[in-house]
Amino acid sequence: MKYVCPNIQPAFQEEQKTFEQQLEALFFRMDTQDERSYLNHKNRSWRQMEMPIRATADGKVIACHLGSSYQTSVIREQPISYSRDFCLIQHELPMSSDGSGQKFTFYSLYMHLAPHCESHVTVHAGRRYRVIVTCRAYAVTEQTWQSMVLKKGALIEEADIPREWHDGVEYQAFQVIEHPQGKYHIPPENLLLVWLATRRNNSEETSFSSSVVQTSPDWMVDSVVGRVTEPLGLAGFSEPEGKKVGQPIMTLPSGTRVCYRKTEQYGWFEIMGKRRLMAHCRFPDRDVYTLTGELADEGWVCIEPQYVQPLSRETIEMDRFQCFGPDSPFLIRAGETIGYRSRYSRGNGDDLRMSDVESTEHVAYFSQEKPPANVYRRLLNQHSESGNRFQWVGDVDSEGLVDIDEKSVFFQHLIKLIHK
Repeated sequence: MKYVCPNIQPAFQEEQKTFEQQLEALFFRMDTQDERSYLNHKNRSWRQMEMPIRATADGKVIACHLGSSYQTSVIREQPISYSRDFCLIQHELPMSSDGSGQKFTFYSLYMHLAPHCESHVTVHAGRRYRVIVTCRAYAVTEQTWQSMVLKKGALIEEADIPREWHDGVEYQAFQVIEHPQGKYHIPPENLLLVWLATRRNNSEETSFSSSVVQTSPDWMVDSVVGRVTEPLGLAGFSEPEGKKVGQPIMTLPSGTRVCYRKTEQYGWFEIMGKRRLMAHCRFPDRDVYTLTGELADEGWVCIEPQYVQPLSRETIEMDRFQCFGPDSPFLIRAGETIGYRSRYSRGNGDDLRMSDVESTEHVAYFSQEKPPANVYRRLLNQHSESGNRFQWVGDVDSEGLVDIDEKSVFFQHLIKLIHK
């Protein structure tokens, strides 16, 4: 299992690195179910979309609250804004190298996430990426491809244009919606359309994946309408057999539209020894036929981004507590964006005049189990000199602390959820 720090410097300011966290102190504090481990950053100026909060490890979202706006309180006739949005992820760490046998289950809780009224948090039709390595792109003018440089720091979003293949290389169209200088919300008429090489021949390892980092928090997407982009089409399968896909029973030509929902039939399944993200899809255009020539309305399809391009995406319902439980279909990988820091107002002196807008980050780790003896060897790099260490804060005034004598209502809900 890969581990990353939940918040590092923006990828366009320094190279994004994956590293083993220094978690010995954290898991040492998990020896009883009533103790929780926290990391926190000091209050700092709100940096909008420059600070994504990332998933610490592979897991699944078992509960969350996503708001469409900030909450507001009035103190001495001054409005104070804040966010209660959170995301709770369950992680399972196999204690053997082959993934079998004992597993250690723990949880990470990310609080004070920015609600969806912030433009950089909102899920759009296309995925968004931040360029972390200056790369070559192409602009198309009057049917002529002109080479250009897409600088480190640019923000791009998938365009609703079919992908193209030239000389064994797949190109995908993107709109540049923010320049490296930091100009936000470029007017639609001024958006620059560029093409980037995303895949060579049938290879899944691309320079594109090492040149960009996805910034949109896509774990919360539920309903998707997509289009098959694989030139040779995709196979459609019958019902899975356990954790393995079923039999190939149809072929979806390139351009076929598919519809699926994560909250229905969706998950990781094995195909020819590889784990693939699959979904039970509907074919709204009724243009898919089985291998025996019969019209097919639905089937299981690999919906990974290199094969299916999203045309429209809808999130789970906003402004309510969502409880998915341990069978949650909302999977997330280490390093993927969960959300962003929220902003809040802070009083300045006795008159409570509002000073600069600030933000904070609050991440908690806890478990209902005592960590196995060898968990440290699997998680820790004892000799790492990385400066990305957690800043530990005292428990006395820590927000959301589970008091041994009187647990907060919030954590009571979480404990019930964990044992559900």
